[in-house]
Amino acid sequence: MAGNMMWQQQQPATNSMVTFINDDSEAISYPVNPGMTVALINANDPENSKMFLKSSAANGCPNPMRIFKIQDITPQKSNGDTVSRKEFETLTQQFAAQTRQLQNMQQLLMNLQQPQVEAPAKGGKSK
Repeated sequence: MAGNMMWQQQQPATNSMVTFINDDSEAISYPVNPGMTVALINANDPENSKMFLKSSAANGCPNPMRIFKIQDITPQKSNGDTVSRKEFETLTQQFAAQTRQLQNMQQLLMNLQQPQVEAPAKGGKSK
């Protein structure tokens, strides 16, 4: 029976985790188990926050450590160069009204520039 047994090769599950550290030297010496990826975050230095990614292959060989700078990307408050949706709608309506007025004036000018031809009077010849 043992001769009929087939061996299946199992793929190791890639595990990851996040750990907060106190300083950069702790990231360098942090142990990583085979097949693991660890994000090490140094949040103690807000001026120079870093994230270290350490990983190792399934056989335990370490991969090169990657270091990232953590930067706050919170949107800044508007400095007044923007308009609200209500202001935008009001401006759009005003623009549309002025465009209609301009089109009416152009049509009026075109009508005034066309020569007026008098139509012959209707009716018979006078005796």
